Amino acid sequence: MVVREKHTRQTLLLGTTHMAAPRGDTDWYAKMIQCIHGACLLAYLHDLLHTLDHAAVLLCGDFNMLPTSTLYEWFAGNVHPHEFYHQLQDLVKAAGVSPLIDLPALHHFSRVESLSSAYKSFHGREPVFTNLTRKFRGCLDYIWFGPTERLGVISFEKELYDLKDLGQVKHLPNEEHPSDHLPLCCTFGWLKIEKEKLSGSREVCRSRKKKRRGSFLPE
Repeated sequence: MVVREKHTRQTLLLGTTHMAAPRGDTDWYAKMIQCIHGACLLAYLHDLLHTLDHAAVLLCGDFNMLPTSTLYEWFAGNVHPHEFYHQLQDLVKAAGVSPLIDLPALHHFSRVESLSSAYKSFHGREPVFTNLTRKFRGCLDYIWFGPTERLGVISFEKELYDLKDLGQVKHLPNEEHPSDHLPLCCTFGWLKIEKEKLSGSREVCRSRKKKRRGSFLPE
């Protein structure tokens, strides 16, 4: 979905996704599907951004990937396309479907300008967990955004549970949280707004903010 801020005309590309969940370290097929999904998603965002003028991106969802995974590093821009492509080829072979799947050429694995995790950007680390069951604990949910020179995290509703809280929170859902996943709630702000679209002063920005709850205009 593409939205545009009414007064500044800043453009925001909004997306959500739910990726496949590997059932263990050797679920090569699900890991392969997950990586193909992620690669195609970022390539699609890349193509969309080239049709929009100076747009920013918010991509949210249950990605079913841990912060230690290659796919997480791919989203964060820390893996070279060649390395990611070769790891994906290895997953296809490990899944036993290499004769059946013809991967796109390497140049199709172009990616959107580096994305950042909102929680990590604000708190300096990812949550210890966003999903907690009797058999699993880990961070699987993220709000990715970018480019960071245009869009930034202004505030987070609250910091999620830490390891010290595991005695109180044994599993999800519970009386406080109706889902097995914890919500991520934060406020974003535009970091660069063209001066002519600000109507000249910070005071104007403040007065508009009071009238428009949820505006992206900065303090």
